[in-house]
Amino acid sequence: MNKKGVAVLPAILVMGVVIIGLALTGILVVRLINQSTFGIRLAAETGAAAQAAVDDANLRLLQGNLTVNKSCSDEGWVSDLNYSFTIGRATVDVFVCKTVCGLYVCQYEVRADAKALFVKRRLKAVLDADPLTKQIKVSSIKLKEF
Repeated sequence: MNKKGVAVLPAILVMGVVIIGLALTGILVVRLINQSTFGIRLAAETGAAAQAAVDDANLRLLQGNLTVNKSCSDEGWVSDLNYSFTIGRATVDVFVCKTVCGLYVCQYEVRADAKALFVKRRLKAVLDADPLTKQIKVSSIKLKEF
């Protein structure tokens, strides 16, 4: 009998167990980092970056140098981004659209997605703008993890 491949099967099984063990260890380490102080710091950093994006969109609307999308659909807004920027480790994608515009108030919706490593935050703000006085007030802000 030919016994050349006898040691191959146990070697493959041992290597498979080692690889699975390393993958599980990696998942555990990422989970622990996410729940540690570093994860809390990243969460705070992404929240602050999303808030900075809303403030920046507010300023750009006030200055009039922002092209506003006409439709506020939830499906295709990622492809119609107005702009994006980076603050520290966080990258923020900003989408601004006009929802309602009447005689006394125009409403704008600002969506900011902030990502830093494995932490993501989405800030959705509604801004009320007075077309006569050019004042902009923040009507509502919602922060979500995704």
